[in-house]
Amino acid sequence: EIEIDQLIQNARHDMEQRSGKKLKDFPIQREWFTDQAKRRVSLGLVLSEIVKANELHAKPEQIKTVVEEAAQSYEHPEEVVRWYYAQPQRLAEIEGVVIEDNVVEWALSSAKVLDKPIAFDDLMGQQRA
Repeated sequence: EIEIDQLIQNARHDMEQRSGKKLKDFPIQREWFTDQAKRRVSLGLVLSEIVKANELHAKPEQIKTVVEEAAQSYEHPEEVVRWYYAQPQRLAEIEGVVIEDNVVEWALSSAKVLDKPIAFDDLMGQQRA
């Protein structure tokens, strides 16, 4: 339900940005977002289990590195670092990025690649007549 609410809010915001009008009362039906919300929640649960099972949580030094790298593009990087660390919500966003990176790195290191020659038409999903 929370995910559906977030998707509705995002859709309403997107429509307001495109139209330039407030659409607070625009009728949006929850059912439009049910499948997408279920998929997103399911994916989040699966990823959460992968993180837990493989100890892919963000480590403080990883968070610090990402914050410092982001801050380097600013004129006063030390102020940007302080800005991130001033609000737990900002750090939580960075933590999410670090966890995503950890999951991708884990997946790539765990994946087994098998080269297989394939015709271009088959790759593109085109059927020959």
